[in-house]
Amino acid sequence: MRKLLVTLSILIFIAFTAPCFAQQQMLGVLARKNVAGGAIYLAETFETSEYDTTGCGAAPCYTEAGAPDGDTNTAGLDMVGSLCLTVDPTEGLFFTLADDDEYYVTFRARYSETLESNEIFMQIFGNNGANLLGMVYVSTAGKPYAKAQGGSNSADLGAVFTATTSLYFKVRYKHVGAANNEIELWYWNGAAWSASVSNLTGTTNYDIDTILFLNSADAEIFYFDHIKVSTTNIADPT
Repeated sequence: MRKLLVTLSILIFIAFTAPCFAQQQMLGVLARKNVAGGAIYLAETFETSEYDTTGCGAAPCYTEAGAPDGDTNTAGLDMVGSLCLTVDPTEGLFFTLADDDEYYVTFRARYSETLESNEIFMQIFGNNGANLLGMVYVSTAGKPYAKAQGGSNSADLGAVFTATTSLYFKVRYKHVGAANNEIELWYWNGAAWSASVSNLTGTTNYDIDTILFLNSADAEIFYFDHIKVSTTNIADPT
């Protein structure tokens, strides 16, 4: 059985453009999720049952940090279907992927109340989950941003992502080399993807093998649903 040790960073923004990362904590053996072949490498809706946690033979696999809940009722949340993923503060759900230099990820997200600080809700890792490649976060003003590790923050996406709003996002990460690695972010306007914002100056020299949906908040709850992962563009997240 393939084993992979990955980490959950407890992430605290000490300034708007300067996130500081605390010591990472080791987690255990990954859990396997079987996914049909085709353009979409992974598709998780949380509808039929919570993600499989019976053991990992090959990627894609899942690892929990803390106790995220994949059986949350979506009533009143404006998510997809009847069930979604709840991630409480400092918890998260890792998806381990086959090593690749480029991935597209789409998902629907929401949070429970007004944020007290800028909060990270998605990260991308390489080197068996050990090295941070990029992140997506939302400001206290409800503006989403993307940042490649070692690079700068993107412009704000322009979408209003507040506690009363559920949005689909698309994230693309491209490993170029020791410099100029790319992260790009869109939101779905109901009919098409928005114009993107990006940061093209990342410096972490690894392919992608792990994505993480997390909650760096102190009190607020984050919700995720309808997660898709592909090595090619995802035209429609619904």
